[in-house]
Amino acid sequence: MKAKDNRLQTIQNILLERNVSTQEELLSELAHHGFSLTQATLSRDLKKLKIAKLHTEEGVYRYSLPQASSNKVSDVLKDSPEISLAFSGNLAVLRTKPGYAAALASQIDASDSKLFLGTVAGDDTVLLILREHVSQKQAKEQLSQIIKHIIEV
Repeated sequence: MKAKDNRLQTIQNILLERNVSTQEELLSELAHHGFSLTQATLSRDLKKLKIAKLHTEEGVYRYSLPQASSNKVSDVLKDSPEISLAFSGNLAVLRTKPGYAAALASQIDASDSKLFLGTVAGDDTVLLILREHVSQKQAKEQLSQIIKHIIEV
């Protein structure tokens, strides 16, 4: 196995085994597994693996793998079904509970929809960029397949 593939697999294993809140913690764990890398390399690895940072019920953030993020977002948001959606031209803004925007954006990005160019996430807001000539109706229909309980404002 190539070194990079081995490192990516190790990152996934670490995140499956324990709660990790910061890149410093993850770098330390990787060092215990024999990997020496920079924070910039780790950031690229996290992006490649589509790892999101979730706000936990305990009030702290932790890294989560994409499938775990999607499940966690669905679990949390089913209790609070209000994800608002507003449009301006080819931009859409989704508002959610504090701490869940990154996981929500990750869920949208993982859908590989051809209607969206990409997402930018804050703490409780996701900016979604629509491709040219995609109607708001098409975007809302696609989003409703990815996310339940969207309220258009």
